[in-house]
Amino acid sequence: MHGQSNLSLNCDFAGMDSIYELEMLHLKDMGNYIYNFLLPNLQKSYKRAKQYLAGNTRKNIYSMQKYLADLIDDYDFVKLSINEDIGSEYFTKYEALFLLTESLNMIYFFCAVAKSKIKNDNPESRLILRNLMKLTSEVHKEINCLME
Repeated sequence: MHGQSNLSLNCDFAGMDSIYELEMLHLKDMGNYIYNFLLPNLQKSYKRAKQYLAGNTRKNIYSMQKYLADLIDDYDFVKLSINEDIGSEYFTKYEALFLLTESLNMIYFFCAVAKSKIKNDNPESRLILRNLMKLTSEVHKEINCLME
């Protein structure tokens, strides 16, 4: 039992480290973070969980990808596959939904941090971040309903 508590403690610290690193990002590095981490992570977690998601949830995830791509003006990741993905069969429903939820949490935290760093002189980006936070919350609620 003691070993399990240490494991959960380490996981908590890993999450805190990633949030701290996100807070320490400079505004100029946020585009790289979106391109190298948020978009690929969302795409992978979506592929694992898509068989469990309703059509509206899939549409909302596509919109989230589009908003993230709007922030960096790169639409390479704005695609949702309709074919069966190799490797998704290795994840249970709850594992896949958990991974998607983790990806959504990182996007939500990113938006909160980015909104605080973007000045009022960039209202378009602030609007995108606000819409992205709203969509993230909606998808999160839909996933919670699926898990109950």
